Amino acid sequence: MDKIRRYIEEIHAWVDRNLAAVRLTGLSLLALFYGYWIASWYNMDMSELNRLAENKAQIGKEFQRREDLSRNLANIVENYAKHERILFRHVSDMRAELQALEGMNGAHHAAQSARLEQAFLKLTALAEQYPELKAEQRFHDLMDMAEITENRIADSLYEYIAGAWEFNTCNQCF
Repeated sequence: MDKIRRYIEEIHAWVDRNLAAVRLTGLSLLALFYGYWIASWYNMDMSELNRLAENKAQIGKEFQRREDLSRNLANIVENYAKHERILFRHVSDMRAELQALEGMNGAHHAAQSARLEQAFLKLTALAEQYPELKAEQRFHDLMDMAEITENRIADSLYEYIAGAWEFNTCNQCF
């Protein structure tokens, strides 16, 4: 027991002699731990900010894709409508000529008939120039891409909002 008591007294004497060094070491360790904690928190904060910036950039890309698809869809519809106007104008012109041809006879009838035949060939060539199936398939493909883009926008917005929520929660919990 005396040995233990002497040992404890030696420890107390050593602590009394080195109290300043022990306090300094303790404070140094505490400062080091606090510094590490602040650096970790800062790095996590910057990581979340970078993720938010990446999600925001992705949303911008998807909006640009949506705008490009909309422009392409508008061009296809406009070109197809222009083609249909030309086609229907030729059809109505041919009908008018057919009706005018009914009252004619002889050489004048033959000349008009030849002219009508030329117009019919032109109309057939015009109809074959822009097949409906091709335009319709391209339109459907663009509509499918637009739907995919809308889903990608929704996913990107969800990721951005989730990241913003997580970032704000981390900053508010400090």
